[in-house]
Parts: sequence; C-alpha cells; structure tokens
Amino acid sequence: MFFFSLNWVNADRGLALSRSFKFFKMNFSKLIKLARSDSSILVIARLLAMASILLLVRIGGEEPTGIFALISSSTGILAFLLVIGIPSNYTFFVGVENWPHPTITAAAILFAIFFGFIGVIIWLALCPIVLTGIFHDSISILSLRLAAACIPLAIIQTHSLGLLQAFNRLRLYAICNFVALAVPAFFSVIFYLAMGHPEAIVYGYIAGLTTSGMTCIACVAQEVKLLNFHVSFGQIRRLVSYGLTGYLGGLASLANYRLDRLLVGVFVGTSAAGAYSIISRIAELGRVVPIALQTSFAPKAANMTDIDAWNRSKKLIEHMSVFTIVVMVLLVPLGAMAISILGIESASWQDQLLLCVGIFFVAISAPTMGYFIAAGRPSRNTLAAVAGLIATLVLAPILIPKYETTGACVASCMAYIVFGMLLLALFSRGPVRHACTLQQSSETQ
Repeated sequence: MFFFSLNWVNADRGLALSRSFKFFKMNFSKLIKLARSDSSILVIARLLAMASILLLVRIGGEEPTGIFALISSSTGILAFLLVIGIPSNYTFFVGVENWPHPTITAAAILFAIFFGFIGVIIWLALCPIVLTGIFHDSISILSLRLAAACIPLAIIQTHSLGLLQAFNRLRLYAICNFVALAVPAFFSVIFYLAMGHPEAIVYGYIAGLTTSGMTCIACVAQEVKLLNFHVSFGQIRRLVSYGLTGYLGGLASLANYRLDRLLVGVFVGTSAAGAYSIISRIAELGRVVPIALQTSFAPKAANMTDIDAWNRSKKLIEHMSVFTIVVMVLLVPLGAMAISILGIESASWQDQLLLCVGIFFVAISAPTMGYFIAAGRPSRNTLAAVAGLIATLVLAPILIPKYETTGACVASCMAYIVFGMLLLALFSRGPVRHACTLQQSSETQ
C-alpha cells in the first residue's frame, strides 16, 4: 500500500510537472509572439548600427567616431528636450480618451513645426560654439549650421513613432525604428569613406535622418488620409500638461542610462568609458524584448478595462521574469567573450554580471510601465525613474573614483534595482486608472 501510494504521489508530481512545462511553453510562445515583430527588427537595427560604429573606428580612428557620437547624441537629446514627452503619451489619448486619428496627427504636425523651429534656433546659437571648441578645425561652422536640419527631422521621427504606437501599427513602428537606428550610422560611414574627411560624417548623418524622417512620414500617411487641424487650445494644453509628467520620467531615465558613462569618462578616463560602454550595451540587449513588449502592450492595455489591463500586466511580469533570466544567462558569457576578444583591460565578466543583474529588474518591470501609461498614471514611471537617478547620483561619485569600472557597474546595478523594484511595488497596489478617465471613456462609448 505504501509503495502504491508513493507511486501515486510520484505520478501526480510527474503529471503536475508535465502540465507546468506545457503551460510555461504555451505562455512563453505567446510572449515571444507578442514581442517578436518589434524586437527582432530592433535587435537587427541595433546590431547594424553598432557594426557601423565599429567600422568607423576601424577605418578612421577615435576622432570620426567621436564626431558621430557627439552629433547624434546632441541632436537626439535636444529633440527629446523639446518634444517634452508628448509623443509617448499619444497611446493614452487615442486608446483611452478616443481622440480621432486625424485630430491627434494634426496636433503632432503643429508640435513638430513649432518645436522644430525652436530647435533650429537653439542649435545655430549654441552648438557651433561648443562643438568647434571640442574638435577645433576638424568640423567647419558651415557643416554645423547645416546640421541644424537634423533637429526638425529628429522631432518628426519622435512624433511619428508615437503616433504609430498609438494607432497600434506595431510592424510599421518597428520598421521606422529600424530605419531610424541603422540608416544614420550607415550613411555616416558611407559618406566618410567617399569623402575621407571627418566633416563628411555630418553630411552622412543629415542624409540618414532625412531618409528615416521621410520613411516615418510615409508610414503615418498610410494610416491617416485626411487631417483635421481644428485642434482646440484645451486639447493642446491637455497634451502638454499630460506629456510634461511623462517627459520628466523620460528625462530621468535618459540621464540614468547615460550619466554613468559620462561619469566614468570624467573620473577614470576615455579608455575605461569605452570599456564600460561596450559591456553596458551588451547588458542592455536584455531590455530589447521587454521594451518591444511594453511598446506592443501599451496600446492594447489602453483599450482594455482597467482590471483586465492590470491582470494582463501581472501575467506578463511572471512570463517576462523567466524569459529575462534565460536571456541574462546567455548575455554574461557573451560579454566575457567580447571582453576577451577585444582585449578590454578595464572591465571583467564580473562587471558584466553586475549590469545584467540590474537590467533584469528593469526588464521584468517593463509591462508595468506600459500599464501606467495606458492607465493615465505616467507619474508613477517618473517617480521610479527619479528614484533610480538619485541612486546613480549618490553612488556613482563615491564608487567610480575608487573602484573605477566595477564601481560604475555596482552603482548602475543598484540604480536599476531601485527603479524596477519601486515600479513593481507601485504596481502591486492594484488598478489605478483615473476616475475622470473612466467617466470620460464611458461617456464616449
């Protein structure tokens, strides 16, 4: 009887394990299916962009690479500062508040024209003075003035991507992201090879942004045939006030992901900053699928009831946890191989492991970010991003001067953990959609 009972228990356990495996396999495949249309294209784009940069380093050395990095980052940051987070919240207005596509597209065009004009003025006034002081005679004032064309193009890209995500056209969104990431870097290399002068990188970057900007416009035009420019002042004010909260969170996130690289360069030196940049980019590959999942989930959640959206987010967090563990286990040896092959002396596989641990918490909290945007509470994402930034500002100046790259990895790891854990803690309180939003949605329906 005892052996019969034991066999029965073992059979039950085996059946339970089999069912668990089937359940995991089914949900894992659903998770991949949900994100693959975006993530696969973005992974390829990031790899092609990285390959272009490595080719530029191989051909021209550090100066051309520095010119490309400074031009691309300065135009991107200026465009981000000017759009004040509005495009990332188009999903909320289209999905929850049911704004018509022609109206919100017309508002995006007005924003792009206005902020693009301001961006050109700022660039013409400041960037030639700053950049020529850094690179001396390698870039002319004329080429930097021509680079002012990059600002409106970058703003057009940002608004177009926000619209495509809000319209739930994720395949077009992924294609535009691919072009925006890969083409400017690729064109910069081509122009430098053809002209053999560092100044050609600026022209290549402008040509790449022009191509990607026109691609974004064409993709949005497929979805919106007519425009309605009767946008009220109240709608404009609503977009700006709502977007401001998301902007603060995005700014904190941007600083949190990039400030550590700057601090390594300031406290340790350029070689250590380069080593840290390589291993951090490898670790951030673990965020690609979660970001794609957040992108694809936000417009879906905006069209669900609040309870359904919250329950769906909870399931996605569980599935994403297992998936991210698998990815991070693969990224650690990949980083060790890169460190060995490239001969990096300022970083080790332990540093790579620390970054992967931190990115894990960012990755598994990605569904909560999409949920908070769809629920009309971007302030919660902002709160978590600011908390992570504070951790960076406190720990990095203490640890980096003493422990160099390892100190930067510890500081970043702790900042990522604070960011992810706070998001999960806020999410665990339950559904949070605004009462006024629920009332507006019911009245619209």
